[in-house]
Amino acid sequence: MWYIFGDLDLTPFDIFRQFAIRINAYIVIPAIFYLAMFGIHFEVLKYMSDSPGLMTPNFQATLIGNNLNDVNYDVSYGSTVAMKHYINGDFLHSHDLYYEKTKNQEVTLYGYQDHNNRFVIEPSNVSQMADVFNTTKAVLSGAQIRLHHTTSDKYLGVTEEKPAMADYDYNKEVTCAKYNFDDPAAEANKMFNFEIRIAKRYSKEDEPQKVIKSIDTVFQLYNRHRNCYLAATQVKLPKNVGSGQTEVFCIENPNIEFSLFFIESNTHPALPKSMLV
Repeated sequence: MWYIFGDLDLTPFDIFRQFAIRINAYIVIPAIFYLAMFGIHFEVLKYMSDSPGLMTPNFQATLIGNNLNDVNYDVSYGSTVAMKHYINGDFLHSHDLYYEKTKNQEVTLYGYQDHNNRFVIEPSNVSQMADVFNTTKAVLSGAQIRLHHTTSDKYLGVTEEKPAMADYDYNKEVTCAKYNFDDPAAEANKMFNFEIRIAKRYSKEDEPQKVIKSIDTVFQLYNRHRNCYLAATQVKLPKNVGSGQTEVFCIENPNIEFSLFFIESNTHPALPKSMLV
């Protein structure tokens, strides 16, 4: 086109015609073909796959066989939830493997639905635990909670140690460990208390900006005892650390989007199914 523009033998109409031919050949026709492939893809593949963790909840809702109708929209103390990281879409996850240096249980982000993604939201005050599965109570922004990892019967917490792959003292290790119910006021139990802080800018308007809701509320988990926020990047760990999954750590001043989570899966025995998608 540069040479055509400089060809004084061509009329403006000839230059325009050459330009239009190239626009159609190199942009319009490829764009139509590209979008048509997506159209065919979405028309043919209407069913839920075996890897729903790779899709957003709103996209899952358009597929036949999705399980979002079994998800409670309301979140209560006693809810069993699976939380996804806002940026990379992986689940907060823990498994029966241990950091080599500290021998603490690993906590990572994992890209697939798995029983090791399940945490129960409990009040930080042990005396309020009695009826959490029989009655419901909404979880508000600023609530003090514990997260009980159901498969290991341990609690999500933050230690004073540096994470496996971090070189900075202001990064803290995230782990799952046993809670001392014999002495709830013990200093060691403070590592398990998190404050849930709704990120209004990233949450759906109105109620999800005040009360925790599945999918629509985006929030941070702040550990007051360590003065840090749960966070993760998109960098994968080595295969010999955390099974090559994404490292979760706690940091004082994170890039906010790397410290955001939302609830995708949510069940409670006393809550009706009330999913809004």
